Amino acid sequence: MQHFPQRFLELSKHQWDSGGPLSEDKVEAQRDPGTHLFLWAVVQSNKELAEISWEQCRDGICAALAASKILKSMAEEICDADEAEAMEELADHYEKHAIGVFSICHNSDEERAQKLLVRSSPFWGKTTCLRLALEANDKSFVAQSGVQALLTQIWCGELSVDNPVWRVMVCMVFFPLIYTGFLVFRRDEVIHRENEKKEEIKTIETVTGSTIRTNSCAFDPGQEHLKPLSSWSRLVCLFSSPQVKFYWNIVSYFAFLFLFAVVLMIDFQDMPSGGEVLLYIWLISLVFEEIRQLFHDPDGFGFRKKAKMYIHDLWNILDVLSALLFIIGLAFRLTSELFYAGKILLCIDFVVFCLRLMAIFTISRTLGPKIIIVRRMMTDLFFFMFLLSIWVVAYGVAKQGILIHNDNRLDWIVRGAVYEPYLIIFGDFPSNIDNTAFDIDSCTMNGTDPLKPKCPVLNENQTPAFPEWLTIIMLCIYLLFANILLLNLLIAIFNFTFQQVQDNTDRIWKFQRYELIKEYHSRPAAPPPFIILGHLYLFIRHVVLCKPPDR
Repeated sequence: MQHFPQRFLELSKHQWDSGGPLSEDKVEAQRDPGTHLFLWAVVQSNKELAEISWEQCRDGICAALAASKILKSMAEEICDADEAEAMEELADHYEKHAIGVFSICHNSDEERAQKLLVRSSPFWGKTTCLRLALEANDKSFVAQSGVQALLTQIWCGELSVDNPVWRVMVCMVFFPLIYTGFLVFRRDEVIHRENEKKEEIKTIETVTGSTIRTNSCAFDPGQEHLKPLSSWSRLVCLFSSPQVKFYWNIVSYFAFLFLFAVVLMIDFQDMPSGGEVLLYIWLISLVFEEIRQLFHDPDGFGFRKKAKMYIHDLWNILDVLSALLFIIGLAFRLTSELFYAGKILLCIDFVVFCLRLMAIFTISRTLGPKIIIVRRMMTDLFFFMFLLSIWVVAYGVAKQGILIHNDNRLDWIVRGAVYEPYLIIFGDFPSNIDNTAFDIDSCTMNGTDPLKPKCPVLNENQTPAFPEWLTIIMLCIYLLFANILLLNLLIAIFNFTFQQVQDNTDRIWKFQRYELIKEYHSRPAAPPPFIILGHLYLFIRHVVLCKPPDR
């Protein structure tokens, strides 16, 4: 345990010692001895001192979430399983502390508690409670109703959270309806509430007189000069809402896949047609969007950490893979020698784009958890295929060596040693496994015909000489382990994974929902391919005019 304190104290210290002149908040944070004592007690696993010092911290929620993150990071590097489990339990303990404090704040004042989640804490490197909870993977904290209410507000933008989805979709097409009251904005709700309060105060004034009137003048001064949204502001608020951006991107993505399929199957000519040029412009806009996401750093993490966080996301890996395949495929397609190879790469790229389509369903309360289950089952399937490959190769090589004598054609060797044993699992049995189904016309004697496999070992009378009883016994043993044992093991693994996720469906979905909301909150308003205009605006703003990005 001696190698942990120095490392994690340096990490925590770096949160506010990141270079440059110290601000007043940083100086105040460095003068807080409770934070330093709490960190020291956490990395030293001194539970009693950590509990006492946590109660003295000025920012209890951030302190508890930071302790949860540190303990989980320490648990990942400890070899002792019991000690790692104890640290994870202690991390859950501090997560419950954060949940308890936030619940009290939320029960007291919902609006101020939501602001507390996105408040920049000077004692924890200018980070926020929400950011710490996400980095610590504290699903229970994020799943709280107050946190989810804040995420829902961010998702809706300036639109009211009470608007039905169908009304939002109608206004996306027939946007003049926003001027008729068909769609409610948050500003309208605030003004309506303030008018009701003023009417209530006026009613009371008629009974109580000027004393209440004097108090009413001081009531909520921040809302006194609140004005209704202008016509242009309503239009901007509608199309800049993350919810509306998401719906437009769904429509755009389906249109992109349709155009991609048409070009690949119908309109892929030597000279690019208009539809193919539009497809390439569309693809380029998607590549630029991935570059923007990689460099977009509103939290100030720095490029190295931001790139690490970017590549750890499975959907981003698919995005990078699709972009690389597109660039290589387009380069091949533009050359006459590799024209068809370019089309093949673009066809494979289409498959990757279709798989990427699953990411849009993570916002759904019903389909979102199912996508998580599929992702985890893919991981289980990868390890199962490694175990299955041992049996496939063992049986395939033995079978090929018994049946075929010295076949030097690599494609037929792979077919007999790997491909046929794999198909046997699904019931496709080869015809030359025993004497009953052997047909000498289906093979070639010396292996010169590239379209036929080499004949098995034959006697002088042109009948199989191999011991068919041995190959049949080997086949029975192979089917016993591959079909019965391993496939049932895979079903059991899938069932365990499904049950594990199903028991925590709501909690996992609420946690995964944040990443999608964050992505579309920072995304330009226009969908692809028009999003390239937004990229051009950001380039001029940040690179040409050197304006700092919005935090």
